[in-house]
Amino acid sequence: MMEPSDFFGYDFVADPYPGYAWLRKNSPVHQIQQPDGLCIWLLTRYEDVRAALGDPRLSKDPRNAADQLRGARVTGLVTPDGRVVVNNLLNSDAADHRRLKNVIGKAFQPRTVEFFRPWIQQFTDDLLGDLPGQDAVDLIARLAQPLPVLVMCRIMGMAPAEALAVTAWRDDVAYPSYIDVLPTAPDAAGEFFAYFVELLERKRACLKSGESKRPEEHGLVDELVAAHHRGTINDDELIGMVTALFIAGTESTTNFIGNAVLALLTHDEQRHFLRHNPEMTAHAVDELIRYDGPAEKATFRVATEDVCYSGTTIPRGSIVGLVLNSANRDEDVFPAADSLDLSRGSPAHVGFGHGPHFCLGAPLARLETQIVFRSVVDRFPDMRLAIPVEQLRWRIFGPHHGLHALPVVLGA
Repeated sequence: MMEPSDFFGYDFVADPYPGYAWLRKNSPVHQIQQPDGLCIWLLTRYEDVRAALGDPRLSKDPRNAADQLRGARVTGLVTPDGRVVVNNLLNSDAADHRRLKNVIGKAFQPRTVEFFRPWIQQFTDDLLGDLPGQDAVDLIARLAQPLPVLVMCRIMGMAPAEALAVTAWRDDVAYPSYIDVLPTAPDAAGEFFAYFVELLERKRACLKSGESKRPEEHGLVDELVAAHHRGTINDDELIGMVTALFIAGTESTTNFIGNAVLALLTHDEQRHFLRHNPEMTAHAVDELIRYDGPAEKATFRVATEDVCYSGTTIPRGSIVGLVLNSANRDEDVFPAADSLDLSRGSPAHVGFGHGPHFCLGAPLARLETQIVFRSVVDRFPDMRLAIPVEQLRWRIFGPHHGLHALPVVLGA
């Protein structure tokens, strides 16, 4: 266990957990500087992270740190005129957050999500059924990426063929990496924005004309357009919410499926346990997200006043990063925290957050991944990695934690 020397180098990104263990023990509130010059205070202990997730003194609104963020590489939707649109559920506080959440919240309640089970299972069966027999396949490209897109298309009322094409632009927008330079990112952001603007124009036209739609063509985008028509949300919130829903509802689940299947493939005894104990699938989802979740860090907070964690004062106006994956490996909370144990009975992880910004889509993510993990271990009990684990490549940027590809041999 050594002090991390480069938080943005590939070695740290590929395996950040020893570095986070050092921080929890020696510097649990630790200031770092991004390559773009932005300074961030990292919280790494479970107790601090969980408290900070519900701390009203830590704002999600980036306008509270306009000076600090100027020139920094922050993820946002870039409009053709160069504005960065950040008006969405993730970047709002208090009354604004409640107002935006009320527009879409019912769609993600557990009872509502359960109605999605049959067609999520069908999507999963179709994707797995298309995989070749003994050949090596990339499980990210063939399952983990398309499945959440198909699911979100159905929920949002989008055409799957269009949305699958948008996925490449989404990746460039979501991963403005410091290492994996993406020269197409500015163009991709423009294309991404243009697609959703055109989609909203189509939905507005349907609303005005009173044109009826098939059930699968009506979704959350239509609900947001109707809320905009009523004056509940403004122009920037409309485009911000639609794009944030698509990115958050697809990217995180893609990464989670990849990370979790990798964990199962590198822990044979746990994979066998899951196969023979289907009643433990829901517990397995929680343990897998605790062990190696797709959101390494929560989206940034801004300290609206001086705050103190683990004896360290963070000054007003500072950017604060809550390291969820470090908190979920905290040995003071989770016994044998670096071990994967699908039968674990433990305190609540923070992989889906905590407090007012607890992940709205958590019930959907749980359902999708329960179906995927159950289907994969039942259908392909002999699945194995097609390359050594050391050759897998991890994506590199800020809050996300996921694989570029997951080549596997399916077996019989």
